Amino acid sequence: MATVKLDPAKGIQIPNLTTTERNAISSPETGAIIWNTTTSEINQYNGSAWEITYTDTNTQIAGITSSADATAITIDSSENVGIGVTPAMASSSYNGLHIGATYPTMKLSSNSSGHAAADGFHLRIDSTPRVEYWNYENTDQVFSNNNSEKIRILAGGGITFNGDTAAANALDDYEEGTWTPTLSGTSGGPSGVNFTSRLGWYTKIGRVVIADCRLAMSSWSSGPSGSALISGLPFNPPASSNYFASPTIGYTHNFDADNAPKGGFVEEGSSVIRLIKANDSDARQVFSQNVSASALNGNETIFISVAYIVSA
Repeated sequence: MATVKLDPAKGIQIPNLTTTERNAISSPETGAIIWNTTTSEINQYNGSAWEITYTDTNTQIAGITSSADATAITIDSSENVGIGVTPAMASSSYNGLHIGATYPTMKLSSNSSGHAAADGFHLRIDSTPRVEYWNYENTDQVFSNNNSEKIRILAGGGITFNGDTAAANALDDYEEGTWTPTLSGTSGGPSGVNFTSRLGWYTKIGRVVIADCRLAMSSWSSGPSGSALISGLPFNPPASSNYFASPTIGYTHNFDADNAPKGGFVEEGSSVIRLIKANDSDARQVFSQNVSASALNGNETIFISVAYIVSA
């Protein structure tokens, strides 16, 4: 029978029992303690079952399993919490949670998302270091303020605002870039052009493109024919005969007076602007005739800007 031993030189020895011997005790007293030689732990009877009594610095709480050392979670005197690191805030006025690791990650998952490695939402830092907001679920992400939705990132791509969830209204693109404008003709040419300035810029916001260019020539070996075009727009408009977008001509130089462009339109489904001049036979000077490419001399200058939409 197990006994309690007291040796002033060695301390108190409580009953030493294996798990099998412990479980064989009939109706143990509530509060009874033994040393479990099977698990090398102190066990205490709580009135209905034996439980582990922790005495080391890694004291565990019911429901928490730990295989880490004592520095896995650190709470400093300012009540900052560090996971895998001694917590350090940017200012002593701040209190917070500090996760320190090669790739520190805060993960949120639920029974709906599942709790596997590639489930839920992750806020993390990669090796760049770059902050990543990573949603492993095929769901929208919503940002609210004052209990009201302000921005939504749709699962299918695009951003909506102020509670709008329609994919058709989502902002799904923003670009800035350059393009290379060319003065050409509907029937071909020119060739051997010497450009003194040939610059184009664009901004694309969703389906709207704003394109500007400055085009100046000094000579060519052979000119264009047909109607005059500015070609090379960075995106094509819809291929619909009902679509038109009119450019603004800011400056022209060295065009023949009877052939000077006064306006134009972006041709449907094509990356060109057709240049228009005043109707020679109409006293009202209606802009209804194409600028003749064959009447150009190769040293013209034109600044032009246009806003148009692209196909969805």
